[in-house]
Amino acid sequence: MFARVTWTQAAAGQQIEVDKLSAFFRERVIPSMQTRPGFLGGAALVDREKGEGCSVTYWESAEAMASSEAMGAAARAEAVQTTGMAITDVDRYEMLLQERAAPVLPGTFVRSNDVPASPGRIDATLAWMRDNAAPRVKSARGFRALMVFGNRLTGRLLVASVWDTAEDRQASESVISGLRSQLADVAQAQADIRIATYEGVVAEVSQTAQQIKVAATSPR
Repeated sequence: MFARVTWTQAAAGQQIEVDKLSAFFRERVIPSMQTRPGFLGGAALVDREKGEGCSVTYWESAEAMASSEAMGAAARAEAVQTTGMAITDVDRYEMLLQERAAPVLPGTFVRSNDVPASPGRIDATLAWMRDNAAPRVKSARGFRALMVFGNRLTGRLLVASVWDTAEDRQASESVISGLRSQLADVAQAQADIRIATYEGVVAEVSQTAQQIKVAATSPR
């Protein structure tokens, strides 16, 4: 499975309009993407305090994702006009690992670790996440999911954990923080890991996508 991730930011001094952003993603982005072959769903996340947003669309193959690029670009342009949010980054990933204890739902809470890993360390990092980090994260209260996304060309990794409540997410930081320093070492991170926290406001992801666990640990 593959994913295209888009990051957005409200204008300086402006609060994020969560209802408008959610409605646009649910009523415009999801239906348009559903017309493309290989679309597996999408999710929209917000950080109300910082005025930041993040959206993800899931695809069954790199080819399906690539064929949707023009539609994705059009959706981003429309989003800027409709929501007033600025696009700050867009990247494409392979889903490398998914451990899920509960289904995808809006109203859950996410922590994202953006890891500038060395490209040659993707598979070693994935193995470490699967064998060492995942069991510890899964044992924490309120755990719902752990996902690892990787861009094999650049080495960029997104490690995202999903929690029942914001309190569960905060409590898990005592476990995550120790693992984070090990992650940086294993991945041979080229800069500091960037941490973001979000609330899920739209989540429409197919059962097929939710059931995928681990991709091959070698370049495709």
